[in-house]
Amino acid sequence: KTTRFLLNYNIKNEDHAFDFLGGFEQIDNEIESISASRENIFSNDFPQLSLGDPDSSTNDNSISSWGLQSFFGRVDYAFKDKYLVQANLRQDSSSRFANGNRTGIFPSFSVGWKFSKESFLSNASWLSNSKIRASWGSLGNQNIGPYPFSASVASGQNYTFGGQLRSGFTQLAYANNDISWETTTILDIGIDLSLFKGKFNIIADWYKKNSKDILFELPIDPIVGLSASETNAGEVQNTGWEVELQHANTVGELKYGFGFLISDVKNEIISLADQSPIIDGAIILKEGEAINSFYGYQT
Repeated sequence: KTTRFLLNYNIKNEDHAFDFLGGFEQIDNEIESISASRENIFSNDFPQLSLGDPDSSTNDNSISSWGLQSFFGRVDYAFKDKYLVQANLRQDSSSRFANGNRTGIFPSFSVGWKFSKESFLSNASWLSNSKIRASWGSLGNQNIGPYPFSASVASGQNYTFGGQLRSGFTQLAYANNDISWETTTILDIGIDLSLFKGKFNIIADWYKKNSKDILFELPIDPIVGLSASETNAGEVQNTGWEVELQHANTVGELKYGFGFLISDVKNEIISLADQSPIIDGAIILKEGEAINSFYGYQT
């Protein structure tokens, strides 16, 4: 179930334009499943559970829930539709984390300059709607299981006692009460060029993306007797650029267009919380290398 409220207000005159947006969002998610089975149903023409062997009966049930509450706001400002500024701020609170670690605050900012509207380019008829832009922002990630901070017990861990099968409960996964938001920050600088009334477009970007406190299952000693739980471990950086060329035109009644994109990115593990390297078969995670690099003997 999602509940959302939005409030928008704008002011505009000859030179200045303001746009304000504020909002609230509440997401409540609950999943429940029920299953049952029997074997040796006497006829495929009657696929009914009650017609199977009662000695082979099994049943199962599970339920999980999580919630996310968010407050957010945005301010846009434009001066003469040439100089653009935007600021965003959001606060997210997730039930996937323990009290004290549930809330993350994520700001972002951007600026732009539509230089094609400057008076010194008024005679450049071949140039239209072109701008230089830059932005910086942060985002949070909470996409993990619903209860990694809790020492939850699982049913269905049956055992034999006194010659009979008994129902059992046990903890299966290690609990991490300190787990919190993974945060990604992105710096982007770009230029948009529109040439010859939009027939040719060039879009170029350089960016640096940095993810910290990555939600990751670090290996733990088997002697603990529990499976690993997510923890905030590691930092990964992506640095890259891309250039896109577009062309669109109309010849008579024929409209056509095509594009070309070239890009390059360098992925690097900055930190693995003193666990580097982590080797899994032919895959290795190692500080200074790309994620999931191949590992093996060199000849």
